[in-house]
Amino acid sequence: MPEQTADHRSIIDAILGNCRRATLPYQQAHRGDSFGTAFWFNDLVSEDEDSETYVQYLVTAEASTRYDLAEIRLRPELLDTPMSANALMMPGFREGWIPLGDSGVSVLPAAALHALARRKNWAWATD
Repeated sequence: MPEQTADHRSIIDAILGNCRRATLPYQQAHRGDSFGTAFWFNDLVSEDEDSETYVQYLVTAEASTRYDLAEIRLRPELLDTPMSANALMMPGFREGWIPLGDSGVSVLPAAALHALARRKNWAWATD
């Protein structure tokens, strides 16, 4: 992996300083330290006087969604309930990502991630 410059590190620090609970670091499992970042996104699908309905997605670069097995890093601030593990292995990672035309961006409905957390008796804490 190429060495990070001070500017690159400053950008990472600025993103984490302001959006730590809105980002999810991941990488192809067992492949070193080259991480991608997915951002949590809430899409407002309906609204009335009493309620709002959202569908939550992960958004990232399409090129970094092509892994069969991904490792998702679980920073403590991303979890409502503490876990003993610091990473989550996600088989079939490439499945479910939806490319957004030719933009180079893909989205993944987050329902599967929330279902996995419920099965493991914990919950995501996202912004």
